[in-house]
Amino acid sequence: MARDDVPLLERERELAVIADGLAAACGGAGGLLTVEGAAGLGKTRLVQAACDSARSRGMTVLSARAGELERGLPFGVVRTLFETPVGRATAADRAVLLEGAAAMAAPVLGLTTGGGTPVRDGAAFTGLHGLYWLTANLAERGPLLVAVDDAHWADEASLRFLVYLVHRLAALPVLVVVAGRREELGADKELLERLRGDPLTSILQPAPLSEPATAAVVRAAFSPRADAEFCRACRTATGGNPLLLQMMSRALRDEGADPTAFGGVRVTELAPQVVAMSVLPRLHRLPGDAGAFARSVAVLGDGVEVRHAAAIAALGIGPATRAADTLASAGILARGRPLEFAHPTVRRAIYQSLPPAELHRAHRHAAELLDADGAPADRVAAHLLVTERLADGWVVAVLRVAAGRMLARGAFEEAVRCLERARQEPPARPIRADVLFELGSAEALTTRIDDACRHLEQAFELAAGVRRRAEIALELARVMSSAARDTAARSRCSIMPSPRWATSTRRCACGSKPSTSAWPAEIRRPEGRRPGGCERWPGSARPAASPAVCCWRTSLPTRSRRRATRTRPRGWHALPCARTTYWNPGSPTSR
Repeated sequence: MARDDVPLLERERELAVIADGLAAACGGAGGLLTVEGAAGLGKTRLVQAACDSARSRGMTVLSARAGELERGLPFGVVRTLFETPVGRATAADRAVLLEGAAAMAAPVLGLTTGGGTPVRDGAAFTGLHGLYWLTANLAERGPLLVAVDDAHWADEASLRFLVYLVHRLAALPVLVVVAGRREELGADKELLERLRGDPLTSILQPAPLSEPATAAVVRAAFSPRADAEFCRACRTATGGNPLLLQMMSRALRDEGADPTAFGGVRVTELAPQVVAMSVLPRLHRLPGDAGAFARSVAVLGDGVEVRHAAAIAALGIGPATRAADTLASAGILARGRPLEFAHPTVRRAIYQSLPPAELHRAHRHAAELLDADGAPADRVAAHLLVTERLADGWVVAVLRVAAGRMLARGAFEEAVRCLERARQEPPARPIRADVLFELGSAEALTTRIDDACRHLEQAFELAAGVRRRAEIALELARVMSSAARDTAARSRCSIMPSPRWATSTRRCACGSKPSTSAWPAEIRRPEGRRPGGCERWPGSARPAASPAVCCWRTSLPTRSRRRATRTRPRGWHALPCARTTYWNPGSPTSR
């Protein structure tokens, strides 16, 4: 019996709270419901019930289910939420939805093309602001339900959008339902806790089933003849967890167990296997290539195309389709297309049973398939992040492109993760400096100032050509000067008190010895005020500018050096002294 065929028992209070929230949204008052609990307690069933009830009321439903593999894809959940109302809308309808401030959501949803420039500092909120106004435009057409299941696996960028939206829900006819497991919160725990602590939040915590409800599930899923002692043994073995009860009942039915008190002994023996990986024995007993196909789907995650899973399992389309139908009949895969598991716990059990070598092969094959199919680089990168390091130039190239897309969306942490993986591949020596430069620049957009300075210094040492070294030195100067203006950053940046380039005896990349005569007069000037009313230059950041300017001037042709007193090096605008017009690196005095 499929899991949806078992009645939803002892959830009357939760369903009543959901009904009240939907009624309030239809009346113009927004709110947030969080559904918390361990795996298998029925959170997904409650989310489905909310969606069904909302549709019956005529509400628009935006729903998404986060996946463990996709948590590294920035705005992955957001894209799923808006795919139907925006991505599949006509051009005219989409133009109306993206009107005004909502247009800022277009790059996040992949509705515009072009490389884009990463947004620095606080300007990354523009995408969140655009998504909020897109939600408001949809809500103008009628009450809205936004439902996110398995939020503990959601990407950080999507969680930030939910926090941004919930703080502005009061005047919108929108109900947000978020389901997840608190015991599995990772690095994004703070964001989910902020959702939980919002004044508009109602918290639902479905409890394990009682003995009467357990007996009803066992008799529906296993045998109507199951006696009270047998049902009591099932509850003791599973703790009243609805999902485990169904898995236990299926395993007992496949074995033909005695549904009386005598069969309770077998329940006790079977319980550890059911709790740990109950689905694997059933998977091995399935006919044909069902096992290999299920493992392929587990690697690819949810929303899987049959042809992709077939290629990884080395099956034709015909055998793959039959395997998918077999797995759906067994309750392992959900019915319909694209392919999804009946429950994330089932996918995790199958995925964790794969040996490391097979995981590497399958993820590598998946990445190649998706790349050949024209999938976005960040989706391909999600598979490459978990493969072994083989010094493959293609892997490095894909990860760099994916990082660029993530930076353009303001997903800085995800970009750093891709570039760090590219550095570990490792890249070929001619591009190693470029990868380190991109990694350091991306880390500078986060709180990893120490790492940013270290990787930029490594890039400087490996870079070929004086001009390239000057560009890297300028970026390092920008990072160090920005950090020096922040007291907290200065305290955590170990490189800042004594930079390697601060020594007066070290020669610059261009072969000349750095000296204060190469600095702009404003930097050489003591800590007093500089011409033009510029702010004070932090003394600890001052040495980084010397090799930057020195390298830049030396990289110029001799004739162009004469114009250095009238121009500024590319990138110098990022430094504090760029505000003044007193730029004269070749003169010991200012203008």
